[in-house]
Amino acid sequence: MSSITDYFKEGQHLIWRVVKLPKNGSTTYLYSIISEGFTKLYRWLPDKTWETIIVGGGIAESIEGLIEAGTNVTVTGSGTQSDPYIISSQQDAEGTPIDPIVGLTATNVQDALEELKSQIDVIVTPDGSETIVQGAGDINVTGTGTVANPYIVEYSADVPIIRTVKISLTPAQVRSLGSTPIVAVAAPGVGKAIEVFTAMARITFGSVAYNGGGDLDVACSSAGASQSQYRYDPTFLANTSNNFVILQRKVSGASPQIIENNALVIRSGSNSTVGDSPVDVYITYRIADL
Repeated sequence: MSSITDYFKEGQHLIWRVVKLPKNGSTTYLYSIISEGFTKLYRWLPDKTWETIIVGGGIAESIEGLIEAGTNVTVTGSGTQSDPYIISSQQDAEGTPIDPIVGLTATNVQDALEELKSQIDVIVTPDGSETIVQGAGDINVTGTGTVANPYIVEYSADVPIIRTVKISLTPAQVRSLGSTPIVAVAAPGVGKAIEVFTAMARITFGSVAYNGGGDLDVACSSAGASQSQYRYDPTFLANTSNNFVILQRKVSGASPQIIENNALVIRSGSNSTVGDSPVDVYITYRIADL
């Protein structure tokens, strides 16, 4: 026969793959042939005979020097089934060096998750350089974008905002409403005043009714008795059962009901000496620019 290929064409083996690998110029070739379930490596000699170098029995064998490392590429392993070649790059597809984001020392899943969380918290802590937020027109932006000083985006135009507040009064607070009003909304500042739109009150009866004035008022903190904005008069606090009512808008006449830079308070005409029913007050209001 004139070549190793002719040998396998004679039917002695079933050829699955023949690969020529140049070695030492052009005089010697290596043939990788899979036949009869075996992987064999042959060297074809100049005298037109062939020599079996490796018979693998279906298991990959290494060929020294066939895979070599290059620039930014490393090759590990010996090329066998138990120790295959591993080709690694120190850069990604765009040439950017690849480094692990975090290195964990934990040996179990729970500790690893906790360690990863703590390291990610450090990595993603904003320093203001991640996002630039700028205001325009009626939009104002303050802050630097850090954890300690986050961005705050505000609308500066004069737009009335309807607000709501719920105040829950304990029995002790209710008994003292005549002398110690409860602040529902803090004073808004100079040039501003609080206007109440609606007010509701709910009493959950305990076992003893209040024996004071009975009325429940929503008013500016320095307003007199006749200057409440909303009132339920005179029997609300004297209830002996559960009740939920809408307070009535109070008409004051010449006395001012809305007072600049005054807190909004909940009060009563007098204190009670007994009573154990909690009261919830719901107020809808706005802060007006004067």
